[in-house]
Amino acid sequence: MVINMVSRSSSIINEFNLVEDVFLDIRLCRDGLRIEFEIATQCVEGRLCLWFNRGLEIEKLYIDNVKQRISHELSVDPDLKAIELKRLFIELEKGRYSIKGVLKGRIEPIMGLHGSIDKLHVLRPTTLYYPFTTSCKSILIPLLLCEHRDAEVLFHSDILHRFKCATSLYRVDSYWRASERVSPIEVVIGRFRISRFEDNFKVYVYSLHRKPLYSAKKIHDVLEKIDMAYRESFDVEIPIKEHHIVFLPQGGGFSSGTLTALDERFVKDEKGLIVNLVHEICHKWWFGTIKFCDRESMWLSEAIPEYITDYILHFLKLKPIEDSKNKRLTIARDIVVDSKYRPPTDVPIPLSDFEEKIWRIVGTAILYRVEDTVGKENMFELLSRYMKESIKSKTLYCLTWSKMRSDLIELSSDVEKVLSEYRV
Repeated sequence: MVINMVSRSSSIINEFNLVEDVFLDIRLCRDGLRIEFEIATQCVEGRLCLWFNRGLEIEKLYIDNVKQRISHELSVDPDLKAIELKRLFIELEKGRYSIKGVLKGRIEPIMGLHGSIDKLHVLRPTTLYYPFTTSCKSILIPLLLCEHRDAEVLFHSDILHRFKCATSLYRVDSYWRASERVSPIEVVIGRFRISRFEDNFKVYVYSLHRKPLYSAKKIHDVLEKIDMAYRESFDVEIPIKEHHIVFLPQGGGFSSGTLTALDERFVKDEKGLIVNLVHEICHKWWFGTIKFCDRESMWLSEAIPEYITDYILHFLKLKPIEDSKNKRLTIARDIVVDSKYRPPTDVPIPLSDFEEKIWRIVGTAILYRVEDTVGKENMFELLSRYMKESIKSKTLYCLTWSKMRSDLIELSSDVEKVLSEYRV
């Protein structure tokens, strides 16, 4: 089984190189994955650096007919300085090159999340989860664009479903931002059993088991309920009509474009299914059509979906909003007085359970406190506006905390006092 991945996007210029084209061929093999790659690049400064997952080994490397010096080492990632990756340096003369190679092995989980699990392989969108990236000083370029070849082997999705284009992320203020008209992808590779149902939504269910936990029709009916809740609460409908649901044995859920991954451990009953689907569907906007484009804004990618999920579950009569709100506010008070507390704007990505709570619990508590100040109706209207604008936008829709903060203060100057309590 073969998966072809080809990049045909406009060239990416950085301090060292001009990356012009990328091709990847991924095959399932007995011991994991075999990734054949080809990169067309213009070397400007005499050095190319490849970063890739430490679970992979370089089997072959060929660069035109030029002799090159290669050094290979383990190193911490250049962004968070927290994750150990493999780094390959290639010394080259200035000029244009075609670099070909083969990586073999398994994707090692990062921070305990996803990677290769038995015969299932999950590649996530940030540089930390891709099989390899090129890195030149302060710029990272993940190199993956996937074309769907065989549903039994691969499922992929663009974060912006309507854009079928290559992946290229570059750093902004020490974090990643998706450049215009490009978006990360999610890749899940395994031998799935697939079921399908089509009515108001087109639903595909991918399972590693003989019988999936839920039928495609069941997922479809739940999506209809969720869609109605979003329409009634925020005057928006789910932005995509095609849904590919893949059940993973562990690692948590995630959402990207038409793909929604659900952790089997958390969806064993219908309530768990609805709770997790509501949250992941929310990501179709928040971190989907709406990008967070600086490190101070990243916490919103979970805080807003958590906040909205609480209200959708209340609408569906699964959990009273008072219970959700009081619980988050109570826990948040204890977190804020902890000596380890940092405001969510200082946590670009959570690297511990405590930092995860800062994003999800403190972040959501902040939104509840702001809601008390500006009013629920005004809060909902603001979030609805962002969601509608992102759907209409034909280019990257970027939301920053500074913009949202300004919009909230415009609704009520008392918001500043609330935010100061959390140091945001």
